[in-house]
Amino acid sequence: MTTILHLTDLHLPATLGDRVGGFDTYACLDRVLEACASRSPELDLVVLTGDQTEDAGAAVHQRLRNQLARYAGRFLAVPGNHDLAAATEAVWGGEASVEVAQWRLIGVDTTVSGAPHGDIDVEHLCARLDRLDERWTMLAMHHPPLSPARHPDFLLRRAEQLLRALRDRPHIRAVLTGHVHTPFEATVGRCAVLGGPSTAIPVAHAGESFVVGADVPIGARIVKLENDGSLMSQLIVPPAPR
Repeated sequence: MTTILHLTDLHLPATLGDRVGGFDTYACLDRVLEACASRSPELDLVVLTGDQTEDAGAAVHQRLRNQLARYAGRFLAVPGNHDLAAATEAVWGGEASVEVAQWRLIGVDTTVSGAPHGDIDVEHLCARLDRLDERWTMLAMHHPPLSPARHPDFLLRRAEQLLRALRDRPHIRAVLTGHVHTPFEATVGRCAVLGGPSTAIPVAHAGESFVVGADVPIGARIVKLENDGSLMSQLIVPPAPR
């Protein structure tokens, strides 16, 4: 069994203690990581699905990587719309892939320069996937192909084309995503789509409207991958600060 910590939408600013949208995102991350360590101290991999920073440079990414090295030695990270592309690639690499046990995890960049919404070159992704063997596969991307959000800023263009590609490839068993700042779970054929909560800034969605700071959990997700292609996931929500 392989145990993954999924983090998303951390929104860490350049300066420790600065607030983003009224939230001390560094303090929130510390609470989330403490809760994760108490629930699942043995981690094989940390997957980050974007907005690691709030428009910050490589120094913030490196500080985060150093902090997470206390929990796991391997990482897979993709950029979000708030991450600077050059800084993200400098610290985490580009569209990387990681192999653990019987699984392959593949990072997919869905960002559009200067825009909050996402887009995906499905033909390019399919060609990338079809060059590989059909071991159990998980994709990691910032913008979800389906989610509770309907506001244009939260949508992924060509999502329906991606969903068809997932249905045609049953060895792809999961997609980890972020961007909407609220946890959700959905299925596409045999593939689970798992949206992680933001570690700091909760957002509630109702159709095309959304509310920042709403009563939805912040936290992280622990995902356990079995060698037979099955998986289990658990939300980790930190206790409220005293």
